[in-house]
Amino acid sequence: MKTNNFIITLCLMAGMVFSAQLDISYDYGQAIAGFQFDVEGATVSSASGGAAEDAGFTVQGAGSTVLGFSFTGATIPAGSGLLTSLEVDIDDACIINVVISDVSGQAIETFTDCNSITDSAPGGSLSISFSTTTDIGGFQFNVDGVTLNGASGGAAEAAGFTISTGGPTVLGFSFTGATIPAGSDVLVELDIEGDPSEACISNVVLSDPAGIQIDTENDCTSITQGAEAVPGCTDEVACNYDANATEDDGSCDYGTVCWDGSSECNADDCPEEPSGTLEILYSTVTDIGGFQFNVDGVTVNSASGGAAEDAGFTVSVGGSTVLGFSFTGATIPAGSGVLTVLDITGDIDNACISSVVISDPIATALDIESDCTSFTEQGDDGVDGCMDESACNYNADATNDDGSCQYPEENFNCDGTCAVEEDCAGVCGGNAVEDECGVCDGDGIADGACDCAGNVEDCAGVCGGDAIIDECGECGGDGNCGGS
Repeated sequence: MKTNNFIITLCLMAGMVFSAQLDISYDYGQAIAGFQFDVEGATVSSASGGAAEDAGFTVQGAGSTVLGFSFTGATIPAGSGLLTSLEVDIDDACIINVVISDVSGQAIETFTDCNSITDSAPGGSLSISFSTTTDIGGFQFNVDGVTLNGASGGAAEAAGFTISTGGPTVLGFSFTGATIPAGSDVLVELDIEGDPSEACISNVVLSDPAGIQIDTENDCTSITQGAEAVPGCTDEVACNYDANATEDDGSCDYGTVCWDGSSECNADDCPEEPSGTLEILYSTVTDIGGFQFNVDGVTVNSASGGAAEDAGFTVSVGGSTVLGFSFTGATIPAGSGVLTVLDITGDIDNACISSVVISDPIATALDIESDCTSFTEQGDDGVDGCMDESACNYNADATNDDGSCQYPEENFNCDGTCAVEEDCAGVCGGNAVEDECGVCDGDGIADGACDCAGNVEDCAGVCGGDAIIDECGECGGDGNCGGS
């Protein structure tokens, strides 16, 4: 334990000169012929007093190093007390790198505790405690970090156990079958040599009265019986996760995997699976006597409608397979259109037909190509034509748009009739209108005129009038400017 002995001797405001006294104690079983050590983090200004001065030693301090010796061969007798007092410039210093020599000049094994030195190894007793819910029938453990001299006392001795030590190992048992009762107490006291803070037990084995090993946990000085395992599901994402379980028993339940790959503990909580209908299209130059294909990515519930139903085909669904045929030998005429309509459950975008087999009326397979929703007979280049329904020459049977689409002139129908209102000039969709004079697309009354005939107002303001201003300046006057 750190026990610095300091005496603060001086603190001057001018320059803040600081000095403290550090006393170095010793305890040796043999004479000391010389010593040397460093004062960590400090500067030593002087050393004096103590057994070193009493023995006539020369003690010098240089920087952080202290050296003590005798020119005459004197020694410091075995014993304990104050070795020397140092004047240092800090108040929390410890000595390190200690070398103590005997009369033959050999280094004495030394143990240091900040400001004290000794040739006796630290040691003493160390209590090992226990806490169990099961009676103890025997125990064994190793002691690391120190030298083990013996073991005795505690609950082990109270129970009449035989306690033996060998090297670092402690063994406790009973020849009579006695046990240490369950509970908490000191198991045994160890006699050790070395620093007790460095001691630590390891390889701990406790057994019950039947010789069965007890599950334990331990730190450096205590032993505790482990809690009994609680079986259950320990996976937090499982539906039946047990927060109290300490041991996974393989019972984890992850619920139902829904159609979309998600999982729900309750199947009723799964999202509703989408459903709808999907048209399967065909294009052949040969009559169809039967067909079969698989549907991948969705579940097929049924198939109906389309050219197959029109032809009286029987269309059945089994698993992912769709089968169409006629008991009467009927056929689906060559052409193109909707073969059949599938009722499906699932994402329609994921649906795709595969393994397509199309046969002719004599059961010969047609050479076809297919994509996810249609198939085409090879050799059938389709029907060329205009495929734009808004064109005048739209061909409903066309499967290949050949760029021939024809469109009516603006404002006209395909038959050449005006599709909008004609203007006053009879132009379809034109913008000509009658002016105020009733003239189609006319300019109306001319600038300066007062009517459509081009008349202007006379001096009396009459449109087309003949009144004028006479020489007397009077509108419509007779020219008599006051004469008789």
